[in-house]
Amino acid sequence: MIELSQRQYLALRLLREYQKPIKGQQFSQLLNVSPRTLRYEVSAINRIAGQPIILSNKEGYVLNEDPAVLQQIQDCRVDDDRQLEKQLILALLECKEASIYDLTQKLYVSESTIYSLVKRMMPKFHSFSLSLQRRGEWLSCQGKETDKRRMLSHFFFAEANALATTLVNFDGYFSPFGLAELAQIIHETLDELDVQIDDIYIKNIIICIAVCVQRMINGYPSDGSETEADALPISTSPLLTRFVDTICGRLQEQLELTFTEADKATILAFITGSFPEENEQILQNERFRGQIRKLLDKTFRHFQLELDYSAVFDNFVLHVHFLLLRCRHQNFFHNDFATSLRTSHPFIYDVAVYLAYQLEKEFQAAIPGDEIGLIAIYLGSIATYVPTYDLPRVICICPQYHELRKLMVQQLTEKLSCTLDIVKIVSSLSEITDQDHADFYLSTVKTENSLTDLIPISPILSPLEIHRIEKKNLEFMKAQKRRKLRQNLLRFFDDQLFFCNHGLTTEVEILTFFDQLLQQRGVIDDQFMDSVRQRESLSSTAFFNRFAVPHSLEKDALLTKVVYYYSDEPIRWYDSRVNLVLLILSRSDDEQASKIYNLIFDILIDESCYKKMILCRSRQELMDFLEANSN
Repeated sequence: MIELSQRQYLALRLLREYQKPIKGQQFSQLLNVSPRTLRYEVSAINRIAGQPIILSNKEGYVLNEDPAVLQQIQDCRVDDDRQLEKQLILALLECKEASIYDLTQKLYVSESTIYSLVKRMMPKFHSFSLSLQRRGEWLSCQGKETDKRRMLSHFFFAEANALATTLVNFDGYFSPFGLAELAQIIHETLDELDVQIDDIYIKNIIICIAVCVQRMINGYPSDGSETEADALPISTSPLLTRFVDTICGRLQEQLELTFTEADKATILAFITGSFPEENEQILQNERFRGQIRKLLDKTFRHFQLELDYSAVFDNFVLHVHFLLLRCRHQNFFHNDFATSLRTSHPFIYDVAVYLAYQLEKEFQAAIPGDEIGLIAIYLGSIATYVPTYDLPRVICICPQYHELRKLMVQQLTEKLSCTLDIVKIVSSLSEITDQDHADFYLSTVKTENSLTDLIPISPILSPLEIHRIEKKNLEFMKAQKRRKLRQNLLRFFDDQLFFCNHGLTTEVEILTFFDQLLQQRGVIDDQFMDSVRQRESLSSTAFFNRFAVPHSLEKDALLTKVVYYYSDEPIRWYDSRVNLVLLILSRSDDEQASKIYNLIFDILIDESCYKKMILCRSRQELMDFLEANSN
């Protein structure tokens, strides 16, 4: 079952009724949205479905006619509860008490539905240190005003990003001003102060200030004691203080509001960590630098990586400083880095998740997924490619003439898109001994001995020669991939750890089943599954609404294994829907353990391979499939 928003469901319905392509402009008008929002909604529908349901071509938008896709469309329904939940959150935050009877009439639902929604929403309120209380027919939200503003800011921020717009006018909430109007004031003030703010933080600043101002207009003043009581570090940037003072002064004049020092302090706390400040004092904090270095070293040891991070260390120290400021104040931003890096560089992203976990433990701060995406970018700058397989060993045949050898190595390094391990450079074949091993050879001279793995090249590489080398490298990688799969996956998968259609359709049921099974077999202890759940809480291991690859944060299993579970019925894996779950168990002293994630991901990321893989109904069928499809 696929759950869609009302707008997404309407888009599918329109395409089904028209039964012919709908031009983008006409489609936008029918849905009453902008072309940009239409593109986002189409992308969201395809992402939720895990495959392209809606296609676009020069004639317009049209439904995918594949029978399996059409059946999936039949199973779509509107997620009404999500819309009701949003309305209820606003209603409870925007009044001191709300009558259950009034809410039933306003939202057109029964009392039992209200109670069910309130129960489901409790954890969201608790995450902002708020609680929902019932007194007779009355419901109320209890907690600090700062925390209510924080929850509202998160709410509107999520809504703005869900609609894929730079700014959204929430006409039903913000009045007598709009977000676009406030954004103009903020940008003008930044220009006056000659301050450059990263784009990813701007929307956060606009929405936070808007919520604070609207709460003041609605009669909910800041509590002056809250900021002091929280005793959290706040940015010391003089520029930030001037910025807040200037913004408050302009809004005070325009909206006839009075901003107290408590109001300004609340706004400052909400946007701290998003503003530039003097970095020298931060970089001179040797204790803090030592903590960051210790965590980086521990993370790289955990994944058996040897990376030189000295060139980016100072910048990373600054990044963590501002990250902790944002996290301790529950400040936020949104970017697509986390989503794209999870799928394009899953291993690097997994390293970033582990580093975030270490930062959380060291500094007692919850780190959200968007922050993990930025950490992954830093790691990517250190190691843009973490190889799953060994590099091809190459022997070069090149005369020792002036700088010819140096020139050849330089060209092989700079012009190739792949990386080679040049183990030896010789002048002729006679210098190659029986002890020398190479996967292939490159020669700038004509050789009498016809080696099957020899590629003739000129001293100055031509595009055709580069193509030949890269093609040979690709052949080597494919052959090695088949060999690795045979060597490793045969021992990773187990007949007794292979399950299909056992009637388990939630992450709770599946993880509980795995826990009991693996403890009985003595493969894990009673703490292992807690680590798996904690890893999921940091960032979901579900991809494309097709598969999930859960694993623990620590390599604390007694054996390196993969538990296979497939269900024809979709599995509710936290906020995703998947059909396949592969639980990875890693033993700390297993050198191959760090590569399992990429090995498995290489197969699952290929949609055609995935569709064939889930047809396997035994471990032997799976092994036959993996070997046949690893080329």
